[in-house]
Amino acid sequence: PQSLTVTTNTGVTATFQSVQAIELYVATNGSDANPGTIDAPLLTLHAAVAAAFGGDVIYLRSGTHYYTSTVNLAGHNTSNNPVLITSYPGENAELNWSQWTPPNETVRGAARGMKVTGSYWQLKNFAISYAPDNGIKCEGHHNIFEQIVFHHNGDSGIQIGLNKEDYTTNPEPE
Repeated sequence: PQSLTVTTNTGVTATFQSVQAIELYVATNGSDANPGTIDAPLLTLHAAVAAAFGGDVIYLRSGTHYYTSTVNLAGHNTSNNPVLITSYPGENAELNWSQWTPPNETVRGAARGMKVTGSYWQLKNFAISYAPDNGIKCEGHHNIFEQIVFHHNGDSGIQIGLNKEDYTTNPEPE
């Protein structure tokens, strides 16, 4: 364990993470004010991702989950503690952006369904549809995408590449 010694009148803010992985549930009849349990699920993947820590599992319950903004997966998990996002066993979930109409082509070009800039995320066994641009844009590392069905997205289902906004030249030539 790490210790912290405060020798002056200094405010300290601490964030604590559960040492035990948890399961979070997202359902079409949930509420983001809920705790994310199976009996009181969250409504959005946004809320579940914000609450998740390495080792957690986010279960998407059956049905079509509608979104009007990008779901960002920016957390940096570890190889021993990835975050898994998957349909609940025996169910089929679909993440659908059909209700998101960007105001112009510039905005549409950045309107991905999901953007993964973090590490050690595992996405498995659900569908992604009608994202204005890519279903998923992956700029992170050590991420796994399995059994994802992409359909009716504005661009490719999945794009893997460098975040060109962060680099004006190749950071690691040759």
